[in-house]
Amino acid sequence: MFKLLSNFATYLLNLFSGQKSDAPIYEKIVDFAFERLYEMINVIAYGFSGIILVISGFLATYFNLLNQFDRMGYIYLNAVSTGGIVLIFIGFGILYNASKQEVTTSTSRKDMAPPSPSPVEIAVAALIQDFVKERERERELKSSFNNQETLNKDEILSKKIHIQ
Repeated sequence: MFKLLSNFATYLLNLFSGQKSDAPIYEKIVDFAFERLYEMINVIAYGFSGIILVISGFLATYFNLLNQFDRMGYIYLNAVSTGGIVLIFIGFGILYNASKQEVTTSTSRKDMAPPSPSPVEIAVAALIQDFVKERERERELKSSFNNQETLNKDEILSKKIHIQ
């Protein structure tokens, strides 16, 4: 049912736009959605992995230093605590990288050619322009006619004044 409606919508769009499209509209929509979904999943995955690395590095360092302090009474850096600190820095780096990534919403719109107006749109625009020009001409005629009437009335009044 969806394919039938999609093919019908593609036919109507091609009919009114005057352009011939190779791919059905549902394929364009699916491609567009998958592009956006892929970008969003990447950003979310980077964010979660960065958070997990920061937390695991913090916990590894924290518990190792607590264990050292409990056993010996002082703290020193060993491989486990240094590895935890390295994990914290790697996690912050990944989080910084994820925050700088942008999920673009208009990439495919930039790649696509600008839509050309359909013949129906051109015809409607021409009718509207003709209507507007006709209204402007009528206003000019009315204003010139009103100006002539006032001039004629003034001339008639001036002739009556001169006659009397």
